[in-house]
Amino acid sequence: MPRYHRSGPAHVGPTSVRKRRSSKKRFSRTSIAVLDPRKLFSPKQTPTPRTRRKAPRQSLLRRLYASRDWHFSHALALVLLVAALFATGYGFLSNDFWVYSAIVSNNRHTSSEEIYREAGIDNFSVFFIDPRQVVERLKQLPHVQDARVQVRLPAQVRIQVKEREPIILYQIQGDSHWIDAEGVIMSAVEDRTDLVKLI
Repeated sequence: MPRYHRSGPAHVGPTSVRKRRSSKKRFSRTSIAVLDPRKLFSPKQTPTPRTRRKAPRQSLLRRLYASRDWHFSHALALVLLVAALFATGYGFLSNDFWVYSAIVSNNRHTSSEEIYREAGIDNFSVFFIDPRQVVERLKQLPHVQDARVQVRLPAQVRIQVKEREPIILYQIQGDSHWIDAEGVIMSAVEDRTDLVKLI
C-alpha cells in the first residue's frame, strides 16, 4: 500500500527514476541489439544498385526552344536557312534553269546552230555553265576569232562572236580558202570580190 503523508501520497524518489533510465540505455545499446535472433539468423541482404533511368533524348528543335539563349534572331536565321535550302534545291532540279537555246549575234560566216552546238551548253543547268570555257570552245571554230558569253537567270545565254576578216582569197586545185591578217587559213563560204586573189 502507498504511504501517505500529511501532504498526500509519497513521491517516487530520484533513485528509482535513475534505475529505469539505466535499464533502458542498457537494452538499447548496439552490443545487446546485435543479439537479436532475427538479425543473427536472417540471410545477409546485399543492397541492389539503383539504375538511373535514362531520360529520353530531346530533339534539336526542342533543345533550342528550351534553352535560355533562344531569341527571335535565331528563329529568323532558321527560317532563312530553310528558305535558302529550298531555293537551292529548286534551282538545281527545276527545268526553268536548264538551257535549251542561246541568243547568237555578230555571226556572218558561221551559222548560229553551229555556234550553239560548239558551245556545248545544250541541256545544261545555268549554274554549271562557265563562260570562259565556252569562249575557249568557240575559238576552235575556223572563222571565230573571239567571243563573249553572258549568262543570266533563269536560263538566258547570250553569245556575241567576233569573226575573222579575210584579206586574201587563196585558190588551189579548184578549192577556195581565205587568209586573214594573222595568217590563219579558213574555208571560203561566199564569193568576195574585194579580196586579193592568189591562184
